[in-house]
Amino acid sequence: MHWFVTDETNNDFVTGTFFIYGGLVVTDSQLQELHTAIEAIRSKYGYLPGEDTAL
Repeated sequence: MHWFVTDETNNDFVTGTFFIYGGLVVTDSQLQELHTAIEAIRSKYGYLPGEDTAL
């Protein structure tokens, strides 16, 4: 199975002058590796599970 993981930025169409939408296609094993790596980075910098990292 493959996963298509996407995200967007600048979705405020009232004041925004651009919109960017991107994504990654990964396999099950790649997705697990990505999840593990992101958990390690979040833990290193003190973010709790579910905590918003957006500023």
